[in-house]
Amino acid sequence: MKPTTLFLSLFSIYVSSVVGTSHLRPRSGFEHRRATAPAQCSGGRTANNAQCCVWYDVLDDIQANLFEGGQCGEDAHEALRLSFHDAIGYSPALKASGQFSGGGADGSLIMFANTELGYDSNDGLDDIVSAEKKIADRHHVSYGDFIQFAAVVSVRNCAGGPLIPFLAGRPDATNAAPDGLVPEAFDSVTKILARVTDAGLTSDDLVDLLASHSIGQQDTVDTSIPGTPFDTTPSVLDTNFYLETLLHGTVWPGNGAHQGEVQSPFKGEFRLQSDWALARDSRTACRWQGYINDQPTMATRFSAAMAKMALLGQNPNALTDCSDVIPAPTLSAPKVATMPQGKTVADLDWTKCPASPSTSTSNGGSGGSGPGSWSGPSAGGSGKWPAGGSGSGTWPAGGSGTWPASGSNSGPGPWSGSGAGPGSNWGTGTGPGTTPNNMNLADIIAKLLHPN
Repeated sequence: MKPTTLFLSLFSIYVSSVVGTSHLRPRSGFEHRRATAPAQCSGGRTANNAQCCVWYDVLDDIQANLFEGGQCGEDAHEALRLSFHDAIGYSPALKASGQFSGGGADGSLIMFANTELGYDSNDGLDDIVSAEKKIADRHHVSYGDFIQFAAVVSVRNCAGGPLIPFLAGRPDATNAAPDGLVPEAFDSVTKILARVTDAGLTSDDLVDLLASHSIGQQDTVDTSIPGTPFDTTPSVLDTNFYLETLLHGTVWPGNGAHQGEVQSPFKGEFRLQSDWALARDSRTACRWQGYINDQPTMATRFSAAMAKMALLGQNPNALTDCSDVIPAPTLSAPKVATMPQGKTVADLDWTKCPASPSTSTSNGGSGGSGPGSWSGPSAGGSGKWPAGGSGSGTWPAGGSGTWPASGSNSGPGPWSGSGAGPGSNWGTGTGPGTTPNNMNLADIIAKLLHPN
């Protein structure tokens, strides 16, 4: 299957599962809004629908005047944050109790900025709200559309940023979203998951959306160190965020502990309490760990989750697909994470995850005897070692087993195991970590130890 076909298939699944689907028609409901012949737009560009031409003009404006020539900088980070804060303001549970549910991705955070910027959860959004309002007004587009468009473009400006669908035509917000609908960094995992589930997202969607923190930063949790990123590559949408969140916290990067903060692995990096907890909670940890060395899957799922989020509270059948206006990608991102200098595998917190039939297997296992098993800390079991040749060896320490070729192999590290023969390579062993989410933990660790 071609990547574009896979992408559109994932997107169609998400559209069909968006909140309130009982009133939606099949996916063709928004497909039919495409014009049969390309429309001629400014600058000699074309769009599949004439209604999308205005977004080329908006694109030119925001790239020049908001994103500093198409940079993946602070305004790009804030535009992405604003898109979530606006869209998550939607609660069917409130509607069921006779209260206003919020309009989701309707632009209420700009339309009713005087109200919503007073909510604690929206602290620090004043500047991006003001900047986006001016540009949206200049082009006479709705705030709900503009917020999501700016977010999609901001992602594309960052290395590794995938194509995210953009549908235009959201009506203006009619009321401010109720307070308390945006999860806080100090909330428990249970509370956060309950909130996003009410809005129409899943725990998997949340983990996928948090790829945004790979290009994110904090400004208001600890005001002594504004602009501190959440990982070591804040201009690249990569999987380092998922890896570095698993490192043991050892220092406060600013002037001490603050609500919503936990210790970071080193100075110059900030860690939100919610990210730390989600990376270790049994309901989310396996998917989290699974992205460490799988940039393509992470990027694809992030794109689909962003597209789903952008439709919260909206009827996609009333919208026009203007995805062809989104610019081409900039730079690519590495397919695997890189262990920060001075850190080792021993500095990581792994979570034991169940075996998966589709997982490539590795030496050791947590009670498994087939594909997808690996052992957690101090846990033994059976598993499969990846390549041929029998012989005594260690990977990276202690025990006899099969390493990709026959013979003796020794080196420092935490695993031991035994096994023999190409094709079978079954053995027993112990070691830290689990095989999460269709990932081979042996490959993860090997890449971390030997990135080149």
